Parts: sequence; C-alpha cells; structure tokens
Amino acid sequence: MKPSASLWFTHAWTAVVAALTLAVGCGGDGDGGKATCSSTAAAICAAACTCGGTAGCSIGDESGSITFDNKQDCLSLYALACGQPSPNVDYDACATALKTPMCVASSDGMALKTPAACDEPGEQ
Repeated sequence: MKPSASLWFTHAWTAVVAALTLAVGCGGDGDGGKATCSSTAAAICAAACTCGGTAGCSIGDESGSITFDNKQDCLSLYALACGQPSPNVDYDACATALKTPMCVASSDGMALKTPAACDEPGEQ
C-alpha cells in the first residue's frame, strides 16, 4: 500500500471496511458457477487496478481512497477476510455490478467506488 499523509485516512478505511464487508462473507469457491468471495474479490481488485491506472489499484469514494501497488497486494487484503462466511452478501449481484465498474475522482486520484450491490444489507 502507498502511504499518504492526507486527511483521507478515516474515509479510506471506511471504504476499505465497507469493501471488506464483502470479503468477510467469503465462503468457499466452486458453488455451481455462482460468484464466490475470491472471484468477486478478484473482480474488485481488477476494477480497482483499472480505475487507479498507473498510480496503482485504488478503492474509495469522492472523499479519499486506499491504493495498492498492484493487484496481488489488493488480493492479499481480501485473502485475510475470506474465511468467515456471511449469508447476507449477494456475490452474484456484486459480480454483475462490477462488470461496469464506477471509477470516481477521489481526493487522492481515480478510484473504484464499490457498487452498493457489494455491501451487506443495512450498510448501503
């Protein structure tokens, strides 16, 4: 991760916690073609890398973002959380929403704004 001294830290970690909510619901892979935590995390990180461009893989919102040096660093964060299943995350809806990722101009540069479909109900 690239450190930054800006005031976005709280906002960036809020965005990361929201994104990790998706990852906390990670179950196993191979559920009859349905999206899983790891496949959805890979889609999030790929979109984050696309949005971040040469600056790295960024996830955030208009207030700020967290940037990873590369896709593997992004996936490493999700790997930490993919062991606790959550029945509340609709990975299929999230994966579908990520097919057209929304890149936003954050205070730190361009970043992926994770779709609301990737949040747990009640966090939207």
